[in-house]
Amino acid sequence: MFSAPLAPLTQTVDAQAVEVVGYTTGFNVTRDGYNFDNYGSYAANTPGHCYGISITSILYYEGMKDRPGGAATTYDITFDDTGEIVHEYQKTWEEVWEDQELAYQTHRYNLTGQYHLIRDQLRVDNPVMVLFYLQSDLGGYLGHATVAYRAVEYSDNTARVYVYDPNFCYDGSENYIQYFTLNFNDDSFYYTGNLWSDVYGEYKYIIVAEAQLSDKDVFWMTHTWLVPSIIIIVLAVSVMVIFFFYRRMKQKDLREFIEYNRRMSADDGRYRLARREPEVEEEIVIPGLSKPGDKPREKRPRPASRTRTVDDGPSISTISLGKDDDGEDS
Repeated sequence: MFSAPLAPLTQTVDAQAVEVVGYTTGFNVTRDGYNFDNYGSYAANTPGHCYGISITSILYYEGMKDRPGGAATTYDITFDDTGEIVHEYQKTWEEVWEDQELAYQTHRYNLTGQYHLIRDQLRVDNPVMVLFYLQSDLGGYLGHATVAYRAVEYSDNTARVYVYDPNFCYDGSENYIQYFTLNFNDDSFYYTGNLWSDVYGEYKYIIVAEAQLSDKDVFWMTHTWLVPSIIIIVLAVSVMVIFFFYRRMKQKDLREFIEYNRRMSADDGRYRLARREPEVEEEIVIPGLSKPGDKPREKRPRPASRTRTVDDGPSISTISLGKDDDGEDS
């Protein structure tokens, strides 16, 4: 994975060297860099967020991701608006490492080849990330991410690549101007922003990487229909639940109304029964079969002061109702 040991990193551009050609992008640190320096995070278990700052600054510059808070430039973005975004992208370096097969880059290219990767991107106005790796005096490596936005080639077979270093934000001074110098004569480089000199030695190798959206952002950008669909489903379920309880409420009201009418009907029936006229027994006398004084064969209640005629064949008999003038049954 690692390239051969490099020569001591002390070379700089010869004062007599002449600028031959330059490649630049529209990326401007005073506008497209953040207004705050790199910061560490105990919660994220990282000494800094250089990678998250570098990759998001490119994404904003290229329009691949909208700036939060409606900021016109990256420099206008407040830390409160972008801190969480930077933190999330700090954790996506493994996605870039695997997707772009960066582990094999130092096997495929020497330093000159890696410079050509940078130059080819700058030609088409694409700032790229340059990842520096330092070797610790105690063992192990530490990486540091920057954004290359300009390159200048000199007549002494060297080149200078200017980078936006998250450790040097624009503060009104020229401290933000950082660059590394490549010497193609001995395949070595030197970076002006060398840090942590007490623990880490000089940078050992570089990796060139293009900025890319996180898998999470790609998912949501390619599934824009998902959020409206979820909202529609939630609204539909809510309407169904509301309708269900509304129906239950109306059914309860209907049952109460039916029960009320039933009680009112029963009460009205009892009221009418209490107001009915007194009833008397009706004696039916059948000619030829009944005699005065005999116990009637059939009795049924009928209203008082009524008579009816029974047609019994050729003769018609009158059935008297009630009592006669002597008080006897007629």
